[in-house]
Amino acid sequence: MHRNVAAAFVAALALGIASCGGAAPLTRAELSSKIETVCRQATQQAQQQEARATRSARKQSSGEAAVHFLTSALVGQRTIVARIEGFDASSEAKADFDAFKAGMKQRAAVFTRIKDAGAGGFQSALAASQVEVRAISERLQQAANHLGLRGCV
Repeated sequence: MHRNVAAAFVAALALGIASCGGAAPLTRAELSSKIETVCRQATQQAQQQEARATRSARKQSSGEAAVHFLTSALVGQRTIVARIEGFDASSEAKADFDAFKAGMKQRAAVFTRIKDAGAGGFQSALAASQVEVRAISERLQQAANHLGLRGCV
């Protein structure tokens, strides 16, 4: 009989552990700290990309230089999006975190569209996207402020 009770206890314990799902969701402060770390790393990566592009570039038109710069910025944006995607925000931070992630994705999509216009179409694509970029940036900044982010927008 003791064996049956012990076996039932072990089975219940294993079921309880399996249903936990892992680590607890991140608080607003923990989330902010992790995002800031990711942003610093992504910024360094983007700066290294820009330095490589600058060294390898010969004479560039202003449009070509802008495309190279935007390409480097996109490296940082995409890195941030990829690395924060798996973060699990607590209920008190979830709405702001979801808004932040959405804003980062939206901004990366617009930057990609501008970059894809190439050197010849860069200025017109940029001009056509200004209102959209401004709206995305405002929402992104608001979410970042609510999360307590200071250097990641």
